[in-house]
Amino acid sequence: MIGASIIHRIDVNTVKVECFFCHAQSTIPFTEKQQRDWDAGVHIQNVIPDVSEDIRELLISGQCGACFDAAFGDEDDD
Repeated sequence: MIGASIIHRIDVNTVKVECFFCHAQSTIPFTEKQQRDWDAGVHIQNVIPDVSEDIRELLISGQCGACFDAAFGDEDDD
């Protein structure tokens, strides 16, 4: 397990992650090499820079973007 989420590897290039709160599932392109890099301490934004912040947060905390915004507010709301 990396981050706080539970990651289910589908194949060598893809994982499935479920939000702890709403149980929405996301399938994410995430190679085994990228996972090893993250496990080794490389920052997630450097491991998968082409993936949205919401997906990276899901990997880190197990919380999807909608649930994160509901809990902490949307940064774009001023």
